[in-house]
Amino acid sequence: MGKNNKTIVLNIGKCKPSAHLCEQVNDLLNLGMQIKDYDFALKFLFKNEYYRFRGYCYQFIKGNKLNGNISFEDILDIYYFDDELRQLLLKYLRHIELSIKSIVSYYHTIKYGPLCYLDDKLFINKANHTDFLDKAKKEIGRSDEVFISHHINNKNSVFPFWVVCEVLTFGTISKYYNNMLNTDKTAISKKFYGVDRKYIENWLLVCSYIRNLCAHNARLYNRKFIQATVNLPKKVKPSNSNLFDRLIPISKMLDDENKHRFVREIEELIDKHIFAKNNIDFPDNWKQILLI
Repeated sequence: MGKNNKTIVLNIGKCKPSAHLCEQVNDLLNLGMQIKDYDFALKFLFKNEYYRFRGYCYQFIKGNKLNGNISFEDILDIYYFDDELRQLLLKYLRHIELSIKSIVSYYHTIKYGPLCYLDDKLFINKANHTDFLDKAKKEIGRSDEVFISHHINNKNSVFPFWVVCEVLTFGTISKYYNNMLNTDKTAISKKFYGVDRKYIENWLLVCSYIRNLCAHNARLYNRKFIQATVNLPKKVKPSNSNLFDRLIPISKMLDDENKHRFVREIEELIDKHIFAKNNIDFPDNWKQILLI
């Protein structure tokens, strides 16, 4: 999930020439966009990249023109909404990341000891376990944390799993959980989340994927998701193509207090950006779905 397995070649050949800022603004005007402040548009595009900004226009383009009276400020409203949404999601994804690290570390070390992560018998796929160890060693090697230096210099590089967890990425801890023995995954998913392990396996990968999109400032608004298919209980039917479906696993992995705060802050953000609100692909009962 989240990986492009195609071999990519960067070729030299005919390419569309770079456009000056005035040409970029004029291109928006030619689309039919209303621009009240030409100089502001120039300054904004200089700092925020025309190609990126134009991506927020696509849902309104039919043929070679914008459909309706769309202004620069309208698209800007969506642009700012998307930026603030990424920050909001990152905040709550951090809660989930810290929580799953703590839960997995606690469960595994209490049951199997502080060096449980080194024992390949505790994992389903040996090759994936080897891959995990390689990634863990790389993360430890590049870390400048004091506690890492302490274990290298004073503990003969014997790292308990709770120490290793501190430097693992969200994606790595997600894959660690997915490779644990089914009995252990079930124990964690049932006790701490109240669902079957297959949902936590999926939700962690979805959360990790969304986290990476947010961290790299990728567009979320009106994005058609091909990767990170969402697996949900039958009572919730995802479309699996839009952003809202990816918010459901995030909400479900939060504790009740953070879940309600999460939904409230999304509602406040939507109400703040009127144009984005009128064009966002959320169901009418989106709050109820996220609070289930």
